[in-house]
Amino acid sequence: MTSQRLDTLRHAGQGFDLISGGAFSPADWGLYPDGDSSDCWRGYVCHYVIEGDTLFLNELELCEPASGVIGLDEQGDIISTPARWPRINEVAPERVRGGLMPWRYPALALPLGFTGTLLLGQTLRDDSLYLTGAADFPQAEDYRTVLRLQLEQGRLCCDAQDGPGSL
Repeated sequence: MTSQRLDTLRHAGQGFDLISGGAFSPADWGLYPDGDSSDCWRGYVCHYVIEGDTLFLNELELCEPASGVIGLDEQGDIISTPARWPRINEVAPERVRGGLMPWRYPALALPLGFTGTLLLGQTLRDDSLYLTGAADFPQAEDYRTVLRLQLEQGRLCCDAQDGPGSL
């Protein structure tokens, strides 16, 4: 098994891994990255931030589209024109040299209208199955600190610590 790259979230001046919940879907924006990297099957990684109790997508990293396939037309036929990522929130994608994720959208500051729960982890435990490579994605018990955020239309409603190692 290969440990997968995780989405991240900055909240209250601290960095967290996103254990579960997803506030952004590339397909909603016409992006269809290929998970061609063994450490990123999804083909993308999101970096979120909460500022002033509002959830933003701060940065998005992307793999290449699969074989030039960038989506489906209205009839469900594959569109295979050369890959050209669209602008998001007036930000054009940048080509990244030498990285596993060759495209990124920097400094997006894209407010997200996500409603639901995000489960965050901070500081992996030494005995974590994820750290030993026995698990692809970490679980809450793999972290020393776990934080649960509840959002309504992109606004933070409440945050609560879970487990004995909570903040």
